[in-house]
Amino acid sequence: IILGLTVTVSGLYSRKGGIEDPEDQYRLPYPPFLYGSKLTEKRLTLRLKYEPFHNVFTDFYYSYSDISDEDPTRTPSYLIGKNNSFSVSLSYGL
Repeated sequence: IILGLTVTVSGLYSRKGGIEDPEDQYRLPYPPFLYGSKLTEKRLTLRLKYEPFHNVFTDFYYSYSDISDEDPTRTPSYLIGKNNSFSVSLSYGL
């Protein structure tokens, strides 16, 4: 609709089970799907890039994430929970 505007929206939902030992793949019965401590990550990202003048760019970025992890050693504590991040940049000639 607006010349020079690029809008990008992306989403992510992932789950991960516990870390398995290589010997576990030979054990019968095989452990259930996503056994062990679970990691769940939900992320939504919005990015707006606009070129108001020739070779002058503005970039707006917003990201929301919700991460939970039952293994305290796998994910850094500052990433756990609901987090928002936002950035604005201005560049020339890139």
